[in-house]
Amino acid sequence: MADPNLKWESSEKYDVGFSARVLDRIDIDFDYFYTKSSDLILDVPQAPSKGLPGNILTTNAGKMTNSGIELTISADILRDGAFKWNTSFNITTTRNKVVSLANGLDNIIKGDASGLEITNITVPGKSIGQLYLTPTGGVDPETGFRVFYGENGERVLYNHASEAKWMLEDGTPYKGNLKPVICGNTLPTWYGGWSNNFSYKNFDLSLFFQFSGGNYIYNGTKATVSDMRYWNNSKEVLQNYWTPERKNAMFPKPVYGDNYSNGSAMPISEWVEKGDYLRLKNISLGYTFNTKNWASAIGISKLRVYAQVQNLFVITGYSGMDPEVMSNTTNATLAPGTDKNTLPQARTYTFGVNLAF
Repeated sequence: MADPNLKWESSEKYDVGFSARVLDRIDIDFDYFYTKSSDLILDVPQAPSKGLPGNILTTNAGKMTNSGIELTISADILRDGAFKWNTSFNITTTRNKVVSLANGLDNIIKGDASGLEITNITVPGKSIGQLYLTPTGGVDPETGFRVFYGENGERVLYNHASEAKWMLEDGTPYKGNLKPVICGNTLPTWYGGWSNNFSYKNFDLSLFFQFSGGNYIYNGTKATVSDMRYWNNSKEVLQNYWTPERKNAMFPKPVYGDNYSNGSAMPISEWVEKGDYLRLKNISLGYTFNTKNWASAIGISKLRVYAQVQNLFVITGYSGMDPEVMSNTTNATLAPGTDKNTLPQARTYTFGVNLAF
């Protein structure tokens, strides 16, 4: 089904900045930007009674703004001797805000690719794709049960082995509802890179660092590998589950078949982590041979051999495999920052030869 009124997105962009060169070796570029996007094309949930496939309609769903600054500083630190060093650093700060959605639409809720889990919500006044998870409060040290928070903030314990399962701290069954809450923005608020190029005689070395932060990630993989049904768990569960002697545990007392306590049945706020990281994205070392005496006879003007590594290491507090996560969803725009069994970026080693004739 198509929306007959669907039209192009439109943007108004404003940018002001300056460029400067200092001491004939330092270049500075600074920009402030503001973008207002209208008629955003998004998949908007529809009532099942409308009979639309997937209960969604692709339509123009609202307005959004992005604003921030961009700063780049480049310099020839050493350039006159045998050893040369050129560096360039850039950083961008950005603030994303949803101004409005389509008429009659208060929010857009999205989940993973399976459609079984709700992980993100988009609402006016906040950045797009906020984490939207059931609130939890760790493990109760006395009972070993996972602590959830009810709709009125009451502490609710989950005991998979009991008939009632959901109960208040005094042991009475819980009659209320568990409702997801907004648990953090998923879009980085700052990011950038730092490149360095060194050379000494015939050797050359380049390093490129990439960084990003100010965002949160839902580590849904941790929920998968701590599910207590009949499949493998992570070693972390074995090493940090609740026992009477280990009350300050990360994981509750294990009960066979329990897929609620650790967030497998419904995503929980327990697995929200900061997404800040610093990555050595690329490092390359090369050597250029002097070909004047022996290679000119066969037409070679330049011969360089090199070794290169991509994604050599990353420094981060995120416990998942990769903080630069790609969401496992069909709509990463509305459901970013959800690490649900996604693969990390590969570390790649390259060896090569550059020939010029």
